[in-house]
Amino acid sequence: NFAVGAGTCISSVLNHNGAEGCHFHIITFGLNVDNTQRFKLLAKERGCQIDIHTVDAERFEGMMATDRFPKQIYLRYLAPELIDADKSLYLDCDIVACESLKTLWNTDISGVALAAVADQRGGDLPGDREDVEAHIGPYDHTYFNSGVLLLNHKVWREMDLTPKLIQAVKEHPSFALADQDALNFLLRDKIVLLRHEFNYQTDWYYLNPTTDGITLLHFNAATPWRYGAPHQEVGLFDHVRCQSPWRDYCYAAHARVGRGGVKFLLPLWAIDRVLNRNITFRLASWIMVRYNWWRHGKRGAKERSKWLRM
Repeated sequence: NFAVGAGTCISSVLNHNGAEGCHFHIITFGLNVDNTQRFKLLAKERGCQIDIHTVDAERFEGMMATDRFPKQIYLRYLAPELIDADKSLYLDCDIVACESLKTLWNTDISGVALAAVADQRGGDLPGDREDVEAHIGPYDHTYFNSGVLLLNHKVWREMDLTPKLIQAVKEHPSFALADQDALNFLLRDKIVLLRHEFNYQTDWYYLNPTTDGITLLHFNAATPWRYGAPHQEVGLFDHVRCQSPWRDYCYAAHARVGRGGVKFLLPLWAIDRVLNRNITFRLASWIMVRYNWWRHGKRGAKERSKWLRM
């Protein structure tokens, strides 16, 4: 389900960094033959190295999982034990690189387990701290997002974090954002906070809709391979996807139209599904973009200014 996102993310990184020095690791419960071959083709076309690590799902037996947050969210915990390196950069599959990662990669993380960006709804706006504390208890630090993590493998291993994180999730059913809540619960004072442009999340984009100066654009509230994804930059994801081995990917063939207000997209989705093409996908995306621009554009200038100062 995440292969097209991962392939597009890798392609975007290569567009802005080149293949030299880039070594990608896919951590998965299993890839079908088709997607495995596409990753091999991507590595061949772009001259980079892509390793696939297949993990037994029983490793996370008994841990919270939902349709929105399946067990794959915990795979990021395994990077320091699977990757033989001093550090790694973990990226969610719903991310597109817009600039070079050099500055991010060279961030000093000596003595801490990781570097991350504040969560767009975590602890800095009225009411958000209460929400965070309802998940993980008293919290006097900036709550961070787990979609982009610069990991210090040495410190991670010294702290024996992987089993501790797994145990924390099992012991705290209140962790609504399970993998992310556990990381914040254990590492609240053992991280380096990064600037927002290294993980520019959906709500920040709606308040300041630009990719200028943004290193990593995170579609965390608008999965870009979902039909009619409600994000103004879904065209950017689609453009990069078309440069990858997933260029023949049909959105309608792999995803259903969501519930609620987007049911009106069903006729467009049905046309693309029958034709196995993305003919009306761009129209559906245009409709959703305009709807979300209108909805989010109603936020006040005072709130907008507050976000931009953060």
